[in-house]
Amino acid sequence: MPETHTNTSGAPANMPPLGLCVPVEFRRCRDGDTPVVSFRGSTREFAVRLIGVDCPERNTPEGKEAHAFCQDVLEGAERLVLYVPRPPNCDNLIARLLSFDRILGFLYVDTGHAVNDMLLVAGHAEPYRK
Repeated sequence: MPETHTNTSGAPANMPPLGLCVPVEFRRCRDGDTPVVSFRGSTREFAVRLIGVDCPERNTPEGKEAHAFCQDVLEGAERLVLYVPRPPNCDNLIARLLSFDRILGFLYVDTGHAVNDMLLVAGHAEPYRK
């Protein structure tokens, strides 16, 4: 019998990590690591704090570059998908999401790349260290 491997969420390796995956529309960027999106067909906007990255503050030259990079990438994308990993010990992901001023997640553009990673590769962000 083959060995079963698990991914970081604890789900079997052949299953995607648990969480919410939904198409969104780009609205604007608060700063380099916090774009604002809405669910398709909705006027309600949500700030998304991109997981794993930390951009310089927007009032610095580097922060302005990170903001412009994020804005350009997201404005140029034909499709955007928001992936929000399921937090541990969370029975109601939607209720938890709506209880904060921003959503923690990953934004994927139509090329399949995460904006989070694109910021790191382009040198506009550092890995987030708690």
